[in-house]
Amino acid sequence: MNNFELKQKLFALRVRAQIDPRVTPCSVSVRETGGEIVVSGFTGYQQTDTCVRNIAAEVFTRQKLRFDLKVLSRDYKLQFFEVAKSGAPFYKMPRVVKKDLLTEALYGSVIRGYFHKGTWTFAQHPDGYVGYVPRAALRPADADRYLRWKNGEYAILLEPLTAAGVKLAPGTRLISEGNRVQLVNRSWIRIAPGKAHRILPGDPKLRNALLKTMKSFSKTPYLWGGKTDGGIDCSGFAQTLMQSQHVLLPRDASMQAYVGEMVGILPDKADLLPGDLVFFMKDTGTIYHVGVYVGKGCYIHSSGKRNVLKSAFAENGENHMPNYSANYVYGRRVCIR
Repeated sequence: MNNFELKQKLFALRVRAQIDPRVTPCSVSVRETGGEIVVSGFTGYQQTDTCVRNIAAEVFTRQKLRFDLKVLSRDYKLQFFEVAKSGAPFYKMPRVVKKDLLTEALYGSVIRGYFHKGTWTFAQHPDGYVGYVPRAALRPADADRYLRWKNGEYAILLEPLTAAGVKLAPGTRLISEGNRVQLVNRSWIRIAPGKAHRILPGDPKLRNALLKTMKSFSKTPYLWGGKTDGGIDCSGFAQTLMQSQHVLLPRDASMQAYVGEMVGILPDKADLLPGDLVFFMKDTGTIYHVGVYVGKGCYIHSSGKRNVLKSAFAENGENHMPNYSANYVYGRRVCIR
């Protein structure tokens, strides 16, 4: 193995250590050509793009670098697709290889798509997983359909069901109205009582409950590793706040960022509901801060020098903190009552 191959391997290992490609879009490679090192591929966010560039500069010191990188959240239009088959498989690469199967999105799921590659679409599952999905399993959708599926009333099937010639598995999530559910072809069918669990996200009482609990920490100073009203950090605050609502979370923000369903990807953040966690990412590609969304464009958090407070994403909003707003990446829904 020559010197370039060693550095190439080191580069891949360091990127993988910083950016988890299972839930953060990232596929980059390096090659040596014409006396320069070319770094190509794509990453999901501006922060992960910066991370890849910094790692390349550190690994390939004193060598000429050229970057051919796409930032998916910046360079591609936000688009959505609806799963029209019983399940849409997600593969690691755009090919059918059994060992590369990552997960499946069930019928009716509205997923985020990034780009097409032949007969495949690179997409993100509602739980955050990214991979290549056969385009034949998908139907185009729009932001309104996504928002209705994400924030509106829905039903989870408790038993198998065959509808419109498609066998639907238990766990399939469908837009609902009372005892009716809507199929991908926009037709409605009735579901017998006991065969589905109905859910209406966005408990109107939850916001007030979160703000009430926050008051107990209103004068609490920031303390790294703290969990009491004598001192508390951002993830400790999120963990304590959500535990008051019977939601158990792991300790650190970087761990909490894996829990629940991904939300908060619309530019206006209309797909956030009170109780959703909101995450912020460093240029190292790692999650470093977390807050809890409380509606009206605001989140509550333990914010370092400014302690526990409510902040607005909008520049002209209450306690706006530009360093956080600039580094926001996505939310996670951990409470569905």
